[in-house]
Amino acid sequence: MRPGLGTLLVLAMAVTPAQAARVETLVGYAYARASGEPIYEEHHRFVYDGAVLIEHRVDYRRPDGTPLATKTLDYRTSRYAPAFRLADARDGYVEGAEYVDGSYRLFRRSSQRAAEESKRLPASPDLVADAGFDQYLRDHLQNLLRMGKAEIRFAVAGRLDAFAFRAVVLERTRLFGSDAVKLRVEPDSWLRWLVKPIDLTYDLRDGRLLRYEGLSNIRSETGELYDARIDFPDPPVVRGDDAAAASP
Repeated sequence: MRPGLGTLLVLAMAVTPAQAARVETLVGYAYARASGEPIYEEHHRFVYDGAVLIEHRVDYRRPDGTPLATKTLDYRTSRYAPAFRLADARDGYVEGAEYVDGSYRLFRRSSQRAAEESKRLPASPDLVADAGFDQYLRDHLQNLLRMGKAEIRFAVAGRLDAFAFRAVVLERTRLFGSDAVKLRVEPDSWLRWLVKPIDLTYDLRDGRLLRYEGLSNIRSETGELYDARIDFPDPPVVRGDDAAAASP
């Protein structure tokens, strides 16, 4: 018996999303900048709808596998200012952002027993936040190389506010066998005299991040953000749809 048109349409709708999905995994290795001691690993999982990034999960673990924190990001509303939530497994610290009634709501909670604090910012196309910052720099890398500088409005959930930052080209270099460019990101105001810059090295061939140097979003046992060097020596690994469905 041949299936009818309605059956075929149902089957097509059921199969298309799974066929379009693509999952990539990536591991970053974090070291203390002062000593070079390994401090944690970042296990990234990216989910794409076709060529469009829609979800991102990061599991932060000690080198021995002990969980530290988990971060989830949703890029469906914005590629550069995703909704996200970072939760520390040790003390219940939480920070993140979500879209509410046309605004970008930043929130944080200092511990499991603390009350949540929040602030709403206007949701605007020029807003950049969390890992959307990497997406922004990758998309604008060639223009940045030509101009030497880019201005960014960066929302910081831990500070419940947005600040003017700038990205500048430091140098051409080589890292992990690739031609690369090193960028510096810092406040575009007098705050740069108080806030440590972040240095990022990108592969010139495919634009992927090779190294991050600066304050991490993971806290040490004393509650201070790690001053870390995070290396991504290997390219992402593409996984099949079955692996995507089985992942947490």
